[in-house]
Amino acid sequence: MRAISKHGPLLAGMVVEAGALDPLVRCLENFDVTVKEAAAFALGYVATHSEGAGSSSLSSPVHLVILTALCLAVSDLAHAVVEAGAVPLLVLSVQEPEVGLKRVCASALSDISKHSQELAHTVAAEGAVPHLSKMLTHRDAKLKRQVGACLSNIAKHNVDLAEAVVESRAIPRCVASNRPRLFASCRDSRVAAVPTHTGCCPASRTTTCSSESTPPSPSATS
Repeated sequence: MRAISKHGPLLAGMVVEAGALDPLVRCLENFDVTVKEAAAFALGYVATHSEGAGSSSLSSPVHLVILTALCLAVSDLAHAVVEAGAVPLLVLSVQEPEVGLKRVCASALSDISKHSQELAHTVAAEGAVPHLSKMLTHRDAKLKRQVGACLSNIAKHNVDLAEAVVESRAIPRCVASNRPRLFASCRDSRVAAVPTHTGCCPASRTTTCSSESTPPSPSATS
């Protein structure tokens, strides 16, 4: 399902029309982490195509007829993922200790919340924001990028959602997490700004130093 739905809204719509969302959501309750991860991947790929559900790179008449029928049945793929009950289980799965599963679930929540205020509010209402905020201090850089993208996609829609992200202490955690990198960048810039000189004398005094250190020739003394 993941390999099919990743390629575009047409194929993602076919996955939805085939009734695959409910089994995929049930897979998020599986004890096997790899099963959960694969299901979260597939759900994220389906949800991310919502903005392009009305267009496709396939332009043949048959493909256009199929796409039109699918768009009439599923006008918003992300809403279909939400209606299948994926969000609460993705929020639970993002709290699992496995880093790979955390990344995929944070990415799927980001793919859902980026499309509209309603979808972002659904993700926030399930309690995703506090858990995501805590992960901003995680050691894994890829996870922090996924979490930051998800919080950004939630906060961008309106003031209330932005305040929810701020109240979760996301800003100080983000600053604290990136402080070593910022200090290293400032240190490197200061080092690059310091002028360096070769030899024992500055460049402006090279001629003077060389004339002072060179003894006079016998012809000059005579």
